[in-house]
Amino acid sequence: KPGINNPFKLVDSVSIGALVANEYNIKPHIPADYLLLAVPDINLYPSTLPTYYMSSTRWFEADAVTLTKDTNVNITANTIIPQAGTGTIKGHIKKGVGVGKVQGIGDPFNGVDVSLIDKSTGSAVAVTVSEIDTIAGDSGVFVFNNVSDGSYIIHADVAGIPIDTNTVYDINGSNQSVTDILVTVDSNYISFDVASGINDTKIMKNDFNIYPNPFG
Repeated sequence: KPGINNPFKLVDSVSIGALVANEYNIKPHIPADYLLLAVPDINLYPSTLPTYYMSSTRWFEADAVTLTKDTNVNITANTIIPQAGTGTIKGHIKKGVGVGKVQGIGDPFNGVDVSLIDKSTGSAVAVTVSEIDTIAGDSGVFVFNNVSDGSYIIHADVAGIPIDTNTVYDINGSNQSVTDILVTVDSNYISFDVASGINDTKIMKNDFNIYPNPFG
């Protein structure tokens, strides 16, 4: 069951870049319902989104699949058209209570898939991963460049942990930069610092890695 104090657990992953026709082979620990996530190498495929089976970019919209001894499952990855604006949206992701070590509360959270969502359509227009900024010497950083004018929502995808209250970030002629977003991931919710945006209603993203997560 996703939600409060119950994030999903990663049970296996495999790289399929060297396999014929992008095939993958995962051996589940036990027959059960799982979420399958295909994660592209964004350096090689910057226009391809992390995609759950069957074709969802967000864990709470994904279809669970029952994996037994022999199960054939195809994932159709979503793609985007790169933006060509001049805006920048940047922020940090940190660990909250119940995520990682107790003494690590407030630590940067690297490796989180982050999508930029066009508020008017609800569709992702860009994707990145929180990582170390080698120039600034900072960690847990995500950044979207070339953002076109519009209103956007950030989606940080951590399977099993819902977004609490999100924020709308506007890029327009007089405001081409939003750079102080703070995202906190704890065992209950993913929350956003609203200092840079407008508090919005609650809302619930070839070298691929495939990640099955127990569901149920």
